[in-house]
Amino acid sequence: MEDVVVTFLFQAFENAVIAAAAVAGLVKAPTHWQRCEQATELAEQGFLETDASDRLGTLNTNRKRIAYDYEEDDDEELDLEEALEELKDYLKEVEQLINRGGKKIKDV
Repeated sequence: MEDVVVTFLFQAFENAVIAAAAVAGLVKAPTHWQRCEQATELAEQGFLETDASDRLGTLNTNRKRIAYDYEEDDDEELDLEEALEELKDYLKEVEQLINRGGKKIKDV
């Protein structure tokens, strides 16, 4: 069950980044790691308050760990409840960006 939850959380965060980037007019990032970078870019440029790159990276690492049955020395513990709460908050920010028509926070 954990594998499904981790995968869906990862996909939800990643799709939120894709949606935010599209609304903000950024070029679509083709890889998981480029989407992590794009999450940082969205926050640094003022489109979103939250930089979701760390959460995306942790979820991706855990997704691969579960799917491919391997462990790394630097695997981070994953609190699924915490990740879900962060996802809810991030989705609200993306919804606000959509409602602002892709404008930066300071421009409204």
